[in-house]
Amino acid sequence: MPFYTFKCPECKDVKEVLQGMKDSSPLCEKCTKMVPRHIVEMERVFKVNAKPHSKDGSWDFKKEKKEKPK
Repeated sequence: MPFYTFKCPECKDVKEVLQGMKDSSPLCEKCTKMVPRHIVEMERVFKVNAKPHSKDGSWDFKKEKKEKPK
């Protein structure tokens, strides 16, 4: 099972949770403890995938042409 990142919409607490894809979102423990009977469901955060860095700052993945020595 993978880890998913969740964020509370009210207190902005971020939490990593190990769960299945079809499991329901976890409840925010901080908000539930502060106000009884106040249940806040956390929202899933989608992170950007890491990409390799290029020399010129572009995201062009073509191989750079190397000049042949003369």
